[in-house]
Amino acid sequence: MSALSDEADKYGIMVVPSVVINERVVLNGRVPSKEEAKKMLAELR
Repeated sequence: MSALSDEADKYGIMVVPSVVINERVVLNGRVPSKEEAKKMLAELR
């Protein structure tokens, strides 16, 4: 049992906030800046 959600358990997330893109945890423990978020999403193309 986890204090977090089923989704957190699925990805092994122990710290929030976390960012998951395409089934992969790409950032833990902080909110990305607007530029970081844009970069992460651009790398998906």
